[in-house]
Amino acid sequence: MESKERNRTKSSIDELQARGDLFTRQLINEKQRMGQLQVKLDDVNDKIAALRDSNKRKAMCLLNKYTTTPNDAYHRVDGVNPTMLAENNQKKIVKKIREQTG
Repeated sequence: MESKERNRTKSSIDELQARGDLFTRQLINEKQRMGQLQVKLDDVNDKIAALRDSNKRKAMCLLNKYTTTPNDAYHRVDGVNPTMLAENNQKKIVKKIREQTG
């Protein structure tokens, strides 16, 4: 009786250990697969971001090329006003010179 019970216990332990080993192998394989997929996802996201930036630059250049306003201050689609930037820079320079000369 005792040997049958011992054999049954041993076989159930062996079965459970085999299932645990299988689950452990599957877990390791899934972690490796997740790592590979994450690397590929990051690579694709970088490519998408680069393509979007490229398309944005091309669209702005194209829109700037075909604007019809004669006023240079309104000639840029990206909102940069070169005249205002120049005036602001000139004011800063004048202010610094006045501060230095006292």
